[in-house]
Amino acid sequence: MIFTRLRQHLALAFDTSALCAPGRFRADARWLVTVSCLCYLITLALRLSLWTAWDNAACRVGDEFIMATHDSYLWLAHSRVAVFGDGRPLALFTRWLHEWFGVGLGDIGFWMPAFLSSLVSVACLLWGWLLGGRNSGLFAGLAGALMPGFYARSRLGYYDTDLFTLLMPLLTAFLLACWVRANARQTWLRSDTSEEAEAAPNLWAVLGLGLFTRMAGWWHLDIAHFNVLLFLAALGLALLLACPGRRSQVLLQAAIIILAAFPGLAPLHCSTLITDFHFPAWTIGLCSVLLAAALCAAMRFKGGRLLRRVPWWAHVALFAVVLVLSGIADQAVTAPLNKLLLYFRPAATQGATTHADAPVFPGVVQSIIEARNIPLADVFYRVAGFSWAGYAALAACFFTLLARPLSLLLLPMVVLSLLSLKIGVRFSMFGGAPLMIFMGVGLGALVRLFLRPGPYRRRLGALVCVGAALTLVVPLYAQYASFRATPVLSPPHAQALQWLGRTVPRDAVVWTWWDWGYATQYYSGRATPIDGGRHSGRDLFPSAMVMATDSPAKANRLIRLCAGFPHQDPSLLWHGRTGAEVQSMLEALGREAPHLKPVPPQYLVVSYKDLRIASWILYYGNWNVRTGSSTTPEMYRYSPGSIAFSLSDGIVENRHGDQGRVRTADVLGVDGVVHREYAEQVTDGTLLAGAPHMIINKLTRESLFFDRRSRESLMVRLFTENPPGNDVSKYFRLVADGLPFVRIYEVVQQ
Repeated sequence: MIFTRLRQHLALAFDTSALCAPGRFRADARWLVTVSCLCYLITLALRLSLWTAWDNAACRVGDEFIMATHDSYLWLAHSRVAVFGDGRPLALFTRWLHEWFGVGLGDIGFWMPAFLSSLVSVACLLWGWLLGGRNSGLFAGLAGALMPGFYARSRLGYYDTDLFTLLMPLLTAFLLACWVRANARQTWLRSDTSEEAEAAPNLWAVLGLGLFTRMAGWWHLDIAHFNVLLFLAALGLALLLACPGRRSQVLLQAAIIILAAFPGLAPLHCSTLITDFHFPAWTIGLCSVLLAAALCAAMRFKGGRLLRRVPWWAHVALFAVVLVLSGIADQAVTAPLNKLLLYFRPAATQGATTHADAPVFPGVVQSIIEARNIPLADVFYRVAGFSWAGYAALAACFFTLLARPLSLLLLPMVVLSLLSLKIGVRFSMFGGAPLMIFMGVGLGALVRLFLRPGPYRRRLGALVCVGAALTLVVPLYAQYASFRATPVLSPPHAQALQWLGRTVPRDAVVWTWWDWGYATQYYSGRATPIDGGRHSGRDLFPSAMVMATDSPAKANRLIRLCAGFPHQDPSLLWHGRTGAEVQSMLEALGREAPHLKPVPPQYLVVSYKDLRIASWILYYGNWNVRTGSSTTPEMYRYSPGSIAFSLSDGIVENRHGDQGRVRTADVLGVDGVVHREYAEQVTDGTLLAGAPHMIINKLTRESLFFDRRSRESLMVRLFTENPPGNDVSKYFRLVADGLPFVRIYEVVQQ
């Protein structure tokens, strides 16, 4: 008896009538518009209110805020030359905002993430409404865009494509779900009662769905691949759950979607039957869209008579031809899989040659912060704010998948976020929105289960869902308000780059670590050998070796050697050589001076932030391309107040009372460097015995400790010697001194 009543309650809670039928779009249109605007404005207001953490001089250069991620500067720098079709639509979007509305580039980069990321709340509202009705939509709309994983990738100053890699798949999946719903039943199993077939969707609406999918894929190549996966999943659902007599029409509509969405869209590849003709991608895309439009017009001619007369096998044949020629079937799995494999901690990559003894270059993914692995507890925090909420959302996900077939289109995003355990913290951003949608559907089901029918049920249910959303969002907002600002570089660093842009020739090249490459391009307007888009092991190896070597002559010659090639890429010189030959060639640069042709002015920027990540830079710079190995330097970093130091005798002491004596100390200040040397023997304990060379930043009050080899690296010497030694000044001339944050040297061409 109890189980029967419980089953009846669950059936009521997950009644398919709670799914919004096509007729409810018109009935709920006013509610959707009103609540969408409210959710968007609330989310936007919360995000914008957090700007006060940036309201200090350390976060500004001139009248601009410094960005929170180096990728922001890619779009800001490229927006000055962006054109349609160059493969960087966010830069073109930035240029349009700048030129049409007169908004400064720095203001766009800082404030626009709040405006764009808040659109995710609208997508969550639509999904929650689609799967569970108004109450579910309310909860999802208020909570979905504010989960920590996505917030961390979309907060103020994070002007990057992550703003679209979640929003566009959510909206594409929603439109695909609406398409499936118009052609299929609402449950996995057929109902005992006869289901009346709904009117087939208008083919022009299907064409619009395809065009939106194409537009969504413009923003990032991963979105295009992900949309292919979503489309094939939606097609499988539509065919599996199709109403009687609809499957052939589903295939016809699918052919129109494919033609409108995918051919000619980078990075998707058509069949070789098309690519062998070497048509430009834009030609393929335009012809494909026109063909889809012509197909819609033909099928709708004279009230759709042709559509009704075409036999079912013709629809199947048309779909098969379009699917094969588009080439998307094999890319649905291979492309996402190859992308994921990049994040499984590659240690090294082989050079561009087929020889077994080819040079082996280091892998870089393991050093990127966003690619670090995180434990399960952190995953739940990032996708739901709290562990209990994460478990509740996963439980709601399970039951929603059983009751709502359309929710299957959200599952890939949930899986991707859970994979952040192994492929990196960045991917946790994809889980918060779909899990809040699932949680909203589950909460809506519980409201319908426990609230008695009556005149106040709708209002009370809405209050419960809003209250539940606030229970999650308010504590998270308090956490976000306590976060400190994280500018990607210091104001003196940015000012030095601006000075460089005003001073040096246009063809000058600035050598800097890849993390600051885009920022260097933006502030100085000059090219850099490496940046956030060119940081593979082969790309960054020369820059790392320049910073890690103890030979200024070798660093000078390596820079000038690389500068003789396009984009400062010496791979043409290394092509076809073995790892032993390349290693010998590099080592010879420190002993003898090869004939080097004159090159445009070259500048080397060394920043305090380079010293903070010196363990990675020196690891790459000491890499042996013959053996494919390196040594990790011993280095420590202590935050302000965590260690005591006596400048008179060189004794350091931590909070636990452990002591040690350093051999050298360099105190960096605005007025220069204070250098001290102490006894060679470590007689007062063993603290930091492996890294007895200390560097103190007087302004940040941080302490860095290096081993002997790291202390003798060119990077550390260029930053700490005042003035630089004779062996350094012979090859590098100091042109800008912004201690304790940055120094810029000109490469001397003898």
